[in-house]
Amino acid sequence: MYLTLNLSCLKQNNIQVKEEVISRIVINQPQIKAKKTLIKEVNMFQYFIITRFNLWRADWKTAKNSEEVLTETSLKNRFTLFENYCLPSVKNQKNQNFKWLVFLDTNTPEIYKEKITSYNFDNLLSFFIDGMDNFLPSIKEKIKELNTTDYIITSRQDNYDSLHMNYVGLVQSMFERQKFMAVDI
Repeated sequence: MYLTLNLSCLKQNNIQVKEEVISRIVINQPQIKAKKTLIKEVNMFQYFIITRFNLWRADWKTAKNSEEVLTETSLKNRFTLFENYCLPSVKNQKNQNFKWLVFLDTNTPEIYKEKITSYNFDNLLSFFIDGMDNFLPSIKEKIKELNTTDYIITSRQDNYDSLHMNYVGLVQSMFERQKFMAVDI
């Protein structure tokens, strides 16, 4: 199966197209055939995974289980979960066409600030903000700074959860120029 884009249709809709001729091996049932294929790279969207870490709220003193929040112990435990589950699952996505925006509190202890900035993963961008009240405005600001496309896709990723290795690809495969649409997968 070959994906074909109609170049004239794209130009009529003022879509910028980058053309590149490449050689490709295509497997079609029992026979294998080589074919010169015209590939059009259309960057229509940018995908942002958004994670919040230890952002404080003035009225938030305990978690659902009545344990105190934002203690040194809870932060240490969160980083352990993050490093063992969340980070590897995002880092090992088969589709790496995304930016991961991780928001931490400005009062995060220095050891954890150094830790989050030391991970060897170019897609991870860490930001230090002043509490939950600045979370949404900071998301909007950072996406506005980083976005270069007409469409954006966002997903929220908890700092203690992991993603299936095909998650990013699945989310992006559902893109059809929707405006303000939530997709439940």
